Amino acid sequence: MDNLKPTTSWKHRLHEIIYEADTKAGKVFDVILLAVIIASVLLVMLESVSSIDAKYHDILNISEWVITILFTIEYILRLISIKNPLKYVFSFYGIIDLLSTIPKYLSFVLIGSHNLVALRALRLLRIFRILKLARYIGASNKLLVALSASKAKIAVFLFFIVIICTILGTVMYMIEGEENGFTSIPTSVYWAIVTLTTVGFGDITPLTPFGQLIASVIMILGYGIIAIPTGIVSSEMTKIDKINTFDKIFFKKNIYCTLLLSDNKEIKNLNKKFRKKNKSTDVLSFPFQTKKELNNLFKKENEIYLGDIIININKIKSKSLNSFKSKFDHLWVHGLVHLLGYDHKKEKEFLKMNQMEKKYLNLINA
Repeated sequence: MDNLKPTTSWKHRLHEIIYEADTKAGKVFDVILLAVIIASVLLVMLESVSSIDAKYHDILNISEWVITILFTIEYILRLISIKNPLKYVFSFYGIIDLLSTIPKYLSFVLIGSHNLVALRALRLLRIFRILKLARYIGASNKLLVALSASKAKIAVFLFFIVIICTILGTVMYMIEGEENGFTSIPTSVYWAIVTLTTVGFGDITPLTPFGQLIASVIMILGYGIIAIPTGIVSSEMTKIDKINTFDKIFFKKNIYCTLLLSDNKEIKNLNKKFRKKNKSTDVLSFPFQTKKELNNLFKKENEIYLGDIIININKIKSKSLNSFKSKFDHLWVHGLVHLLGYDHKKEKEFLKMNQMEKKYLNLINA
């Protein structure tokens, strides 16, 4: 057994250096790694400049091989220092690390493939882990949530743009014709897209006065269209900020509620009596105040009683303790969000409620 200790200790120490950015050695390793990645990307960029490559080709090539070998050693060390190497191999960073290492070796087989070494720039994403830029990671998560919440609106907007470009492209094809460069409807639609997005390559231009008038209208319209998706996403981000502001207040208060367990029959009776629905359900919430009254309480009081949550025990029965806990947490959190004044009668309200439930469940399971 004594012979196993050095090996275990060595692997554990190696794992700390390579994977743990919180330790001093880990930070030094990652900073050096980033410096080498930047140097490698710069080498590839310099190699693409003919005058520099002609003068310093051998130096650049040797330097790139040295870095490639270092990255190969690092990749192997990453594999042997963890319990489940396959998990790393198929992870996001694992795939990037592999793609960053193999281009130089592929240059023996595929001419020009060494230029793919520029993929190493993706490894700079590790800087977020090293510097612990939680502010920026949080902001990016907020942006992703906002984009996800507004994807339906953006999809409708993009579909509308495609229709406009198709119509305008067809009109321009009829007005300008092949003699002015609008050789087909697809080509004219391409021109409409380029013009509407205010890119304007200039490879096709209308020559007739009416065509120029339409082009002017499209270009002005383009500036207005740019603002629409920005407004959609900004609106969703504002909603998220409001929820986050509420959360900051919420978690500073002493919040109370009553959790009760009941069966299908009693839940059905309660649902019929108070909700006028003659059926059983997963969970019932009985708030003590309206959402407006609750908002006022949050501003004035430190201790707030929200109301009662009744969970249907038949819905959470399970042979597994983990499964029971998961079902129980989902139901009482769902009930809690109802007590906070949220509902899911409309799709917009459902999305907001679902977002809050996910946030609270993540906090519980953290």
